[in-house]
Parts: sequence; C-alpha cells; structure tokens
Amino acid sequence: MTVIGVIVALIVAVAAAAAGYFIGYNNRKKTAEAQIGSAEAEATRLVNEAIKTADQKRKEAILEAKDEAFRLKAEVDAQKAEADKEIKQRRAEISRQENRIDQKETALDRKTEALEKREEELKRSTRRPRPIWPRSMSCAPRRWSGWRPWLV
Repeated sequence: MTVIGVIVALIVAVAAAAAGYFIGYNNRKKTAEAQIGSAEAEATRLVNEAIKTADQKRKEAILEAKDEAFRLKAEVDAQKAEADKEIKQRRAEISRQENRIDQKETALDRKTEALEKREEELKRSTRRPRPIWPRSMSCAPRRWSGWRPWLV
C-alpha cells in the first residue's frame, strides 16, 4: 500500500468515523427524544388517570355523604315522629286527667251545695227535737251519753 492509499484509507476511516459519530449522535438524540416523549405521554396519562380517580373518589364521597345525610334525616324524622306520638299521648292523658278532675270538682261542688242546703234547712227548722224516750220511761237506755235524744 502506498502512502496515498494509506492517506485515502485514513481519510475514509476518519470520514466514516465522523459519519458514524453523527449518525450515532442523531440516533441517540432521536431515541432520547422518543423516550422523553413517551415519558411525557406516560406522565400525562398518569396525571389524567389520577384526576379521573380523584373525581371518582370525590363523587363517591359526595354520594356516601348524601346517603349518610339521608339516613340521618330518616332517623331524625323517625325520632321526631316518635316524640310527637309520645307528646300526643301525654296530652291525651293530661286531658283525661283534667276531665276527671273537672268531674270530681263538679261532684264535690254538688255535694257541697247539698250539704249547705241541708245545713240551711237544719238552721231554719225551729222546732226542737224531742227525745224518743222520755227519761221517766222505764225502758229508756241505761247510758244516756250514747243515746240520741231526738229523731233524725
């Protein structure tokens, strides 16, 4: 091989090395860009999936809160209905007791009036009661302290 052949071979080798370097550099650059692009796409997909999952969990939490609120409202309504029923029963019992008291007061008033009327009649009567047995009778009771000397 001659010097020119060696120089040409060196130049071809240097040109081939330079071309290989540039081809390798471009290939690595494209591969890195593709990896970055796919990583960005994966990151975007993961972010979108996380947003969807968060929205789904938020909706589930809202639904559970609504269910809990509905259950609590139903429970409160049931307790309120029970309390209203108990209040109604107590009012009815109080009303019955008031009616009984009114009836007893009315009966007591009638008895009081009857006793007052009888007392007035007794006061008006001027005749003096006379004894059933005169003391001179032999059949008179032995103990005069328990004996009622007038007719009733």
